[in-house]
Amino acid sequence: MLDGAKQKMAERMMSQVTPSETPIAQAAIGTLTEFEARQTSALVELVDAADLDIELRFDREQRAQLLLGLVDAIAERRVTEWWFEAVGPEVLEQPERARQYVGVGADEWHDQLRRWYQSYDDAGVVEKPIEEVSPGRIGEVADRHVRETFGLSLPEFVATVVNWSRGEQIQPFLGGPIERNNQVIREVAEEIDDT
Repeated sequence: MLDGAKQKMAERMMSQVTPSETPIAQAAIGTLTEFEARQTSALVELVDAADLDIELRFDREQRAQLLLGLVDAIAERRVTEWWFEAVGPEVLEQPERARQYVGVGADEWHDQLRRWYQSYDDAGVVEKPIEEVSPGRIGEVADRHVRETFGLSLPEFVATVVNWSRGEQIQPFLGGPIERNNQVIREVAEEIDDT
């Protein structure tokens, strides 16, 4: 009984603590962003020495705030919402509007594609009514709609939004600066090999 009371008290205390405000979270993220900043700085020197036109930027404070926001989102179990608020605007247009399509099942998704086609038909933008077109044509119109609305191709939209996966979307965010820097290192190496 005493262990249960201690557990409840600990849970109550944790619910009152904002994880991003804890010294351990701030120290861990401070250390990570320091390493990212140092790597980016060293890479800027390498790019300059190689006389390449590659622009590298790193805003340590912004990166730290995003990571601390993720820490809170994980604790609050709102990672999807956080991603669409914090990362989504960098990836697609109208992320809040796009979020309604996360996890849509296959049948519902196909119905959505047909609704988009129908709206274009109602507006007189397409030549044939939906009953007379192939699924491929419905997909072409949906691709056009998604590109104009969200700034992604239909396959990109499906991969990024419809099939949104916490792991697949968070991993690139976590490794963002390091992965970008690794890519630049490869570009510099390729440039050096070509000379």
